[in-house]
Amino acid sequence: EGEGDHRIEKLVREMRQGARRWILVKWQQFTHTQNTWEPRKNLHPEAVDDFDRVQQLPFALSELLELPPHATEELLKREQLLPVPVHTIEQYQEDESDSEDEDEGDH
Repeated sequence: EGEGDHRIEKLVREMRQGARRWILVKWQQFTHTQNTWEPRKNLHPEAVDDFDRVQQLPFALSELLELPPHATEELLKREQLLPVPVHTIEQYQEDESDSEDEDEGDH
């Protein structure tokens, strides 16, 4: 590592200014007062991908869940942490409704 190289501890939040996107970076071995806003394009692609993945999680999960660095899509799928398409949720709700109607007819 060169003198100007720093390691990312955490990507904190994103800000947009028109088409430009910035991410607030917490650097390892530095205090929060030394966090900096960095252009998204200047950050390591895997760190940005991890940040994007966590941003898609429900708030409670993103706050409580600690994913391993660079969690693979396979791991997220196995842990059932990938976002679920809306049509899948609607289909599940319809299936549940149908099975409740069948249960009522059995009594």
